[in-house]
Amino acid sequence: MNTTGARVNIMRLALGQFTPPSCDVAGSLARIMDMCQQAAAAGASWLILPELALGGYQIERARDIALDVDGPELTALTREARRLTISVQVGFAERQGALVYNSVLLMGQDGTRRIYRKTHLFGREPQAFTPGSALAIASQPALRLAPLICYDIEFPELARSLAQHGADAIFVSTANMEPYGDDQPMFARARALENGLFVAIANRTGSDEGFQFFGGSVVADPFGRILAQAGNEETLLLADCDLGLVAEARAANHYLTDRRPDLPVEMG
Repeated sequence: MNTTGARVNIMRLALGQFTPPSCDVAGSLARIMDMCQQAAAAGASWLILPELALGGYQIERARDIALDVDGPELTALTREARRLTISVQVGFAERQGALVYNSVLLMGQDGTRRIYRKTHLFGREPQAFTPGSALAIASQPALRLAPLICYDIEFPELARSLAQHGADAIFVSTANMEPYGDDQPMFARARALENGLFVAIANRTGSDEGFQFFGGSVVADPFGRILAQAGNEETLLLADCDLGLVAEARAANHYLTDRRPDLPVEMG
């Protein structure tokens, strides 16, 4: 809730927490299309989907399910998002020539598109994916948002850099597995509070590649308060975000302006 007055600039987020059919891009796409309709009917501005939502969390078969960003699957999803007037962030294995990236595609409701490729690969992921080489901020009419993927949010310098470059929100597509269930809301709250921005983490459920994914999708506001959190079942999690809280939080907490990165380290 807005701490100083009426809420006048609300963005409704929808986080699609589900189990992608393993190695089944067509089946995953059908589920995602259905969630797009549900999110639009609920009045959401954005639908955020998990990491590698199109085909599942695959290391051994990542190349088999990799998609061209301009291929028929993502073209159809972009068209549906525009028809429903909803913006979508979806994770997928991206084929780019001989390389495969762990990527998300941001599809604006106006048809604009933006790619982000996971920069910090976890565990065995380097066996399948090439790391991305840049962060990204997408400017929308109501806010400036930055996509990250799973392990990325565990590095505080990434969120800090995005905040310093004007991000108002970080949308994280993740495939977070046991035993890290307690970590996910902690990272959401910490990154939100220390940077004065919204953090939304959309996780998956079910199992893949021997991992058990716990869900727990979560949205934290710029004061580090949890606005909504899911359990471990498939669901469409909704959260209303008062965008005025970004300015309020940064006026109250001066982490961005009071930091002193110039301090030397004296070795003893």
